[in-house]
Amino acid sequence: MLDLRAGSVDKPFLKWTANGYRMPTECEWQRAASYQGGPIWTEPGYASGATADVSDSAACDIVSWHCGNSGNVTHAVEGKKENQLGIFDMSGNVAEMCHDYVDSWPWDAQTDYQGPAPASGSYRAVRGGSFSTDSLIGRIAVGGRYYQYAYQSTIDTGFRVACR
Repeated sequence: MLDLRAGSVDKPFLKWTANGYRMPTECEWQRAASYQGGPIWTEPGYASGATADVSDSAACDIVSWHCGNSGNVTHAVEGKKENQLGIFDMSGNVAEMCHDYVDSWPWDAQTDYQGPAPASGSYRAVRGGSFSTDSLIGRIAVGGRYYQYAYQSTIDTGFRVACR
């Protein structure tokens, strides 16, 4: 039986003052996928680290494993070019479940990486696309997000670890 009380194992919350490992929030994922340096941010229609939008398959294939080039299997990390922060596979290989439960996107990921207060519900935001999705899903735009039950197991979704 699920325990949906705030802070329970089934509905964890972030304690921003704590040290340790956790899944990134959706805003943190967005920032890591799109930040290039100074005032420069990657265009929303691009895969993370790409030089053109996802409709340019050559540019997308340099940074992303997706259904068009993966052979429908996962690949070792560092098999494609990293983004400007040196992070690999932000737009493909395995989609990444974020800490946040699904909510709207009313905040500015460039300045508020914590995002809104946790939403209630059963779905977590999933970002980045995977080896089994079209490259369009791997774009860093918010429109590239999708949702998954928090405890649903799929072959193409994982998580990235963040550390404070």
